[in-house]
Amino acid sequence: MSRAAIASWGLLAAAIVAEVCATATLKANAAGFRWPLAAGAVAGYAASLACLSLALRHIGMGTAYATWSGCGIALTVLIGALRFGEPLSGAQCVSLALVAAGVVGLQAAAR
Repeated sequence: MSRAAIASWGLLAAAIVAEVCATATLKANAAGFRWPLAAGAVAGYAASLACLSLALRHIGMGTAYATWSGCGIALTVLIGALRFGEPLSGAQCVSLALVAAGVVGLQAAAR
């Protein structure tokens, strides 16, 4: 794998982290609206989209988007349960495993 491709995967990871942080910030802001948190969420989403667009230079669009959205879903659900006390049922855990399997399957099929 080339250095550019490795860097693209790093950018994709950064896009995922920024998106998940922005979403968690929105949840934290739900208790009582505060402009600094809202601005932080907007900045997080902007950073996420910027990193995702740069990652698309060396990663296929389907693979990148499936990875970004699938990992974002899984991490957001886990943060919701661990940080915000949202319920996490067995069915949700199975569903998260299926999302992960789909992401891995799409990546494997793209090679």
